[in-house]
Amino acid sequence: MLLLEAGGQLGGKVSGWTEELDGTDVDVEHGVHGWFERYRNFTDLLERHGLGEALGEPEAMSLRWTASGSTMDGNTGAGRRSIKTLLKTQAKALGYTRFTAGMVEGARWLKGLTPASARASLGGRSVNDWQDEGAPLTVWRLLSSRVASGIFFSRTEQIDAAEWAQGEAFLGAGGDRVRWLRGNPEELIWKPLAEAFVARGGEIQLLSPVSELVIESGRVVGVRVGEPMPGAVSEDLAEGWNMLPREGHPPVWVHRDAERVRALSGRCTHEGCPVLLDEDEQGFSCTCHGGRFDLNGAVVEGPPREPLQPLFVDLGTDGIHVEGEAPPEVIRGDSVILAVDAPAAARLLGKLLPQTLGLSGVRETVARFWLDRQEAPETPNALMLMDDPLAVSALLVHRLQDRAATWAAETGGSVIEVQLAHVTEDDREAVLDGAEAVLRTAYPELADALVLKRTLTLGSRYTAFPPGWHEAALPTDPPLDGLLMAGDHVLVDTVCAGMERAITTGRLAANVVLVERGLPSVPMS
Repeated sequence: MLLLEAGGQLGGKVSGWTEELDGTDVDVEHGVHGWFERYRNFTDLLERHGLGEALGEPEAMSLRWTASGSTMDGNTGAGRRSIKTLLKTQAKALGYTRFTAGMVEGARWLKGLTPASARASLGGRSVNDWQDEGAPLTVWRLLSSRVASGIFFSRTEQIDAAEWAQGEAFLGAGGDRVRWLRGNPEELIWKPLAEAFVARGGEIQLLSPVSELVIESGRVVGVRVGEPMPGAVSEDLAEGWNMLPREGHPPVWVHRDAERVRALSGRCTHEGCPVLLDEDEQGFSCTCHGGRFDLNGAVVEGPPREPLQPLFVDLGTDGIHVEGEAPPEVIRGDSVILAVDAPAAARLLGKLLPQTLGLSGVRETVARFWLDRQEAPETPNALMLMDDPLAVSALLVHRLQDRAATWAAETGGSVIEVQLAHVTEDDREAVLDGAEAVLRTAYPELADALVLKRTLTLGSRYTAFPPGWHEAALPTDPPLDGLLMAGDHVLVDTVCAGMERAITTGRLAANVVLVERGLPSVPMS
C-alpha cells in the first residue's frame, strides 16, 4: 500500500500547521472545522483509531443578525425563539403564508429525497431559478444567500439545485449539532492516522504530485509522479533578483551578482503555490498560505517544511538557461484510488474522460487573528454573519481549540477566525484589512483591540457545484479499468456532502480493493 501526497503534509483542505507568536506555537489551518453528528463514517473512522476525543462536545450552531446588531444564540431558549421569529419574518417576505405547515412539508420533502431523485428533478437548474419557481419552504430557503456563501463559497445562481437540496437533506434537515475539532488537524487526525497506516504495512510518500495516469491495454496500471516543470530562458539579467515566468507554472527566481548566477524554483513546497519576492527583497512568500523562505530558499515560517528547490543555471552563448524541476517517475500498482480535489481530477482525467473537464474549484478565504483582549462573555462561539456581502462566519477559536484556549488564558487575549466568500482581491494585506474590519464590526467590544498576529489562507480547491455539475462527475468505480475515485465531487447513492462524502467514497473505493483480494470490507454507516 502506497499513499502519494502532493503536498508536504497530509490533510489537503483539512490540513493544519503551527506558526510562532512571541516564542509560542500557535495553530493555523484552512479554517476551523466542525462536523455535524450526521458525519457517521467520518466519526466512525476516528473512533476506530481511538481518536474520538479529537472532537469537542456537540453544540448548536449560532446565528447573528448584524442588521439589528443583536445576537441570536442557538444554545439558549431565547435565542432559538429569536431565530424562529427571524425565519417567520423572512418566510412572509418571500411569499410563504403558512410557516409551520410549510416547514413541516419542506422537512418531509427533504426526508424523502435521494441523490437520483434530486438529480432527475432538479439537476441542471440553479438554486436561484428553482427558488423563483417555488422551492419547498426550508431553513436553507430562508437563509439562502448565507448558506450559499458559507457552505458552497458561491452565490445561489452558481449552485446546482440538486446538490443544494441534497446538502440540506444531509446537513440541515436533521437539526444536528456540530462538533468542533479541538485543535490542529495534523496533530489530532493526520499524524495518528498516518502512523496507523504505516503500522499496517503502508508507505507514505510526501511531495509527490501525480501528473499523469499510466494506462496499458486500456487499464490504469500506475501513475506518473512529479509534476514536470519547464525551464526558463533569459537573454540578459539585471543585478539582483529576477523573476522568469513560466506559463501555467510557478516562476523561476534567478539572482545575479558580480560573482555568480543562481536560481530557485518559485514553487512552494507546501502545496505548489507560487512564491513571490517580498517587497524588502529579504525573502520569498507563498501567495496562498503565507509560508516564507529566506533568500537561500530555507523555510523561515510554515506551513512549508522543505526548502525551495535550487535549479541548475547554464550560462550559454545565447543567454541564460535555467533547468526545470526534476522529471517525474512512474509508480505501478494493481489498483489506483484517485483521491484528489475537483480541479486535479479534471486535470488528470480530462483527456481520458472528457466530461470531467467540467469539474472545477471555487475560491475560499480564511483569516485568523490573535488579539490582546477578549470578546463579551455572552457572545456565541460561532456566528453566521448575515448581512455583510463578503463575510460568511466568525468563530472564537480560543473557545473551540485547546492550544488557543491555553494561549488566551495565559495572555488574556483571543483568537478569532473570519471566513469570507466572493473575495476577488489578490493583495494579501488588503484582504486581511477587510477581514479585520469585519471582525471589529462583528465584535464591537474589540474595536480598539490590538492585533498581535494575523494570517490568511487563500485557495481555489473547494469543489464548485455549478448547475449540471453532476454531468462531469464520476462514481466511485468509473468506466476506466483499474481506477477508483474518492472525494466530495464523486457521485454516491446515499445523501451526504462535504467530508462525509469524501470519507464515504474513500471507504467504498477501499472496499472494492479489499473484496478483490478476498479481505473483509469496511462497514459503512
